[in-house]
Amino acid sequence: MNCEVKNNLVGCRVVLETTTDVVIEGTVRSVGSVLILDKPLAIRPKVDLPSQYRIFAKDIVSVQILVHGDIKVPDEPVKASFSSPIKNRIKPLIQPKNVPEHLKNLNNDVQTDVLVNKVPQSNNGECAINLSVKEYFIIEKIDDVFYKVVKNLLEEKVIGISMEGVTIGRFGVVCWLGIATEDSAHLFDMCSLGPPGMEEGLADILHHPDIVKVVHDCRYVSDALLHLYKVKIENVFDTQVAASVVEFQTTGSFNKFVITLIQCLADKFNFSKETMFQSRIRVGHEQEDAEKWTQRPLPQHLVEGAVFNVCHLKNLRLVLIEQLLSTVTMGTHLFLKEVSSLSADEVPEKMATSHLIPLSFKNLTQSSIPNQKSGTETFSNHVRTVCVDPYLSFSRNIRHVNH
Repeated sequence: MNCEVKNNLVGCRVVLETTTDVVIEGTVRSVGSVLILDKPLAIRPKVDLPSQYRIFAKDIVSVQILVHGDIKVPDEPVKASFSSPIKNRIKPLIQPKNVPEHLKNLNNDVQTDVLVNKVPQSNNGECAINLSVKEYFIIEKIDDVFYKVVKNLLEEKVIGISMEGVTIGRFGVVCWLGIATEDSAHLFDMCSLGPPGMEEGLADILHHPDIVKVVHDCRYVSDALLHLYKVKIENVFDTQVAASVVEFQTTGSFNKFVITLIQCLADKFNFSKETMFQSRIRVGHEQEDAEKWTQRPLPQHLVEGAVFNVCHLKNLRLVLIEQLLSTVTMGTHLFLKEVSSLSADEVPEKMATSHLIPLSFKNLTQSSIPNQKSGTETFSNHVRTVCVDPYLSFSRNIRHVNH
C-alpha cells in the first residue's frame, strides 16, 4: 500500500490512521520522512499524548483533512511510501526468544521490542512509558529557537542532564544531549549541532556555577564533555553517588555494584518494570545496538526513551536529598520536643545544660550507622579552643564534662 504525504498538509488539522491501527488527530507542523503533529489528540486508543508527536510517513495509511491550512503548496511535493514492517527488516536475536507468560497478553512483537528497546504496550492501548513532562522538544539546528531555549535554560536553578550515544566517553560518539526542567525536556541532536552547538550556548549551561546539574553517573558524561568538546561540567549532583551513600547509611556498607537509573526510579518512585525505558545491548551486537541512537529521524520510542532518562532526575534528587538528610530531620524532631515537652519545673534545669547536646542523640547514631561497633563512644568531650569572637578567648577547657 502506498500513501503520498505532501508538504501542503503543513498547517492543516488532520486525522491520521497508521499501520498499527492507531488514529490520531493533530495539526501538521512539518512533513518529511517523519510527520510532526502539534496538539495531537489520540482518537484510538484513548491515551494522553505529548504536545508534539512524530509519526513515520511510511507508517501512515490514510490522511483526512479536517481544517485546511493557509500554507502555499510547493511545486514538488515530498512523497513518502510504505516499506515493509520493521519486524521483517530487523535482524533476529542470537537465540530464539521465548515469550514469558507475563508478556503474552501484550500487543507488541516481543522479539522486535527487545531489539529496538521498545517498551511493551498493554492490550488496552495505553502507552506504558512513564514521563514526568508533557512537553519535549528536539533541537536539530542553531537558529532562533536554539538561542531562545539556551537563554531560558540559563535562568534555571536546577536541571537534569543525560547523554545518549555510542560508548559515551572520550572514545565514543555523543548523539543526544538531554536537558530537563520541571516542565519540559529538550533533546539536542549533537550529531547535527556538533562542537558549534556547545560553543553557541550549551557549554555556558554546563559549566555555569550557579546551575545545579543533576546527572546519574557523571563519570563518562564529564569525560565526553571534557575531551570531545573541551567543556568542564560544574556544580553536579550525581544521583548514582547519592543513592550509594543512602544505601551505606541504611546498611552500613557500600555495595560494590553501582545502582542504575531504572533501579533508583523503581526503588524511590515504585515505577513498575513495564513503565520504564530499558536500554538493551545484545552480546555480540554491542556496536550495532549502540548505534540505534545515530538513526535519523530517531524512532518515536527512542525519543521517549531519551526523555525518560532525563525527565525524572530533578525529582529523584529531591527524594535522595531528603533521605541523605534523614538524620538531620530526626535530630530536629528531637530538638523540637527537647524543651517544649517538659513541665515548667524542669525547664530551668534544662536551660542550665543548654550548651550540651541532648542525650537522646545517641539514638541517631544507632539508626544512621547500623553496623557501628559496640563500645564506640557516641560523644566526645573535645572543646574547640578557637573563639569566633575576636574580643574573647577561652580561659578553660571543660574536657571533663560527661553525659
